[in-house]
Formats: sequence, C-alpha cells, structure tokens
Amino acid sequence: MEMQTEKLQIMKMLLETQDKSILKQILAIFEKRALELDLWDELHDEVKADVEESIAELSRGEGISHTVVMKKHEKWLKK
Repeated sequence: MEMQTEKLQIMKMLLETQDKSILKQILAIFEKRALELDLWDELHDEVKADVEESIAELSRGEGISHTVVMKKHEKWLKK
C-alpha cells in the first residue's frame, strides 16, 4: 500500500473513532517521536559520536552499573 493511501486510511479511522484512549495513544506516539528527533538533532556531532560509542560499548558488555559508579564516587555525594 502506498504511503498516501495509508495516511488517508488512518485519517479516516481517526475521524470515525470515538475512543479517546486511541487518540491519546496516537498523540503520545507523535509527541515522543518529536521529542526524540528534536533532542538528537540539537546535539553536536561530537556528542552524538560519544553517545553512539557508549551504546556500542554497552552492547559489547563493557558498561559499568549505576551502583558501581555511585559506590566509587560516594565520597563526592556526601558533600
């Protein structure tokens, strides 16, 4: 199905629905997507590269848990 046809089909279903929960869910999807795009697009390329490298490290099992980090730096947290 072509994208334009899919959009029209979705618009028709939206106009016909009386289910507020469906409308709220769809709105939440769009808001979440807009927030993700806005924040990512505003980051500098260097920061994006750091984030991507961090994700790669985590997927390789090279991450450090929050608990370990907090224990290591607890002396600074007490100030």
